[in-house]
Amino acid sequence: LSRRLPDPMALRASLPITIVIAAAFAIAGAVVDGRLQSSFVWGAWLGLLPIGLAGVFLGHRIAMRLPPERTRPIVFGLLVISGLSMVVRSLLALMSRTA
Repeated sequence: LSRRLPDPMALRASLPITIVIAAAFAIAGAVVDGRLQSSFVWGAWLGLLPIGLAGVFLGHRIAMRLPPERTRPIVFGLLVISGLSMVVRSLLALMSRTA
């Protein structure tokens, strides 16, 4: 998206929509797989929702105060860290299933 949308404000508006669409597919997959029937999942969701909303609020405030040249590497770094943590978690889950 950053190559298609050079304007940081357009990028900031497009990223949440992309995340919502990806999350919708993930939730649909979890529903089909039957993983959303656990009360633990719903409790975790309720507990983490305020943290997510606070993150969106703080991210917006920070993005308004920092120049785009400084904001972009921070966002990309967080995305890389998030992606790597998901890969590691998936690999650990696979290794525990085969052990």
